[in-house]
Amino acid sequence: MAEKKYYWLKLGPDFFQDKAIKKLRKIAGGDTYTIIYQKMLLLAIQQGNRLYFEGVEDTFAAELALELDEDEENVAVTCSFLEKKGLMKVMSEEEFLLTQCEELVGSETDAARRKRKQRNLERLSGMKQEALPEKKAGKETQIQIFLRLVDDYAISDPVREKMQVWFKYKTERKENYKEQGMKSLLKRVETNAAKHGDQAVCDLIDECMSSNYAGIIWDKLARQLPRGGIQNRVSEVDNW
Repeated sequence: MAEKKYYWLKLGPDFFQDKAIKKLRKIAGGDTYTIIYQKMLLLAIQQGNRLYFEGVEDTFAAELALELDEDEENVAVTCSFLEKKGLMKVMSEEEFLLTQCEELVGSETDAARRKRKQRNLERLSGMKQEALPEKKAGKETQIQIFLRLVDDYAISDPVREKMQVWFKYKTERKENYKEQGMKSLLKRVETNAAKHGDQAVCDLIDECMSSNYAGIIWDKLARQLPRGGIQNRVSEVDNW
């Protein structure tokens, strides 16, 4: 039986410095379009860096919106932008190549994944002594809960390190996360890092600590998206 293989996107700091991505994020609704593009990349890397139109819906954008659980209008605008900027190449009426896929794809076998998890467990064991002052009646510390759960989320090493600083800050305030609260926090971090970038999340955490906030104010990263008809929005691509 062939060994299972996992794929992921390697979004380095240069991804958000790419001029096309900067342009995409600056237009109205750009953060939503950027997330849709990233979801398209995640789907394509499992299919030889390509997306396929199977005719389930009347148009490729409508079918892709169905598969990605995204709004059809937003998907249509994203596809128009990507094609105009050379990030998506139409190979045929049924086949679309995402040109950035090859440089961004990462992969990992089951064996490598097990080794990585083992390294994280060893790191957790090495932190036990440091975490002892926070430990009460056999309960896990915030950092122990974090290290046990974090591998289930797409969170980069710089953000992980910044989150551990955040937990020390919360410990000083005598405010601790329980497991469900930790899961909610990790999901918010994963979502906002994908949407706004790792550096923006790290900067926000620093800002919230320096302002002595009890929590991370995610609304500071949010942007209000305007509404418009699909034809009007797609036609705007020519002006981008």
